[in-house]
Amino acid sequence: MNTNDAQLLERIVIDPEIMAGRPVIKGTRLTVEYILNLLGHGATPEDILSEYQEQTLEDIWACLLFAAKALESNELAKNKIAVLDTLLKDYGDRLSGNFVVVTDDKVRFAN
Repeated sequence: MNTNDAQLLERIVIDPEIMAGRPVIKGTRLTVEYILNLLGHGATPEDILSEYQEQTLEDIWACLLFAAKALESNELAKNKIAVLDTLLKDYGDRLSGNFVVVTDDKVRFAN
């Protein structure tokens, strides 16, 4: 993740006390989901910024980046599950008493 991505993502926070822990634009109760829904239904960034004048274009970009990263993460999780399914099918009889540890790029067995 480059510095610009990190700076944008700092604009999005998750706090269990705010909007039931849904990702929001920092300092607001505007959820990422709400902003994406507005865009998905045809609102332009200018429309959103005229309605929520305290927000910036960078806040909208942050929502889009957060969503992209969440989808990317979900794809990674699906790929890991597929790998585990294959391992269990191929080696399930040998895994008795072991468990599988999955990290970002590795799958290993542990006792």
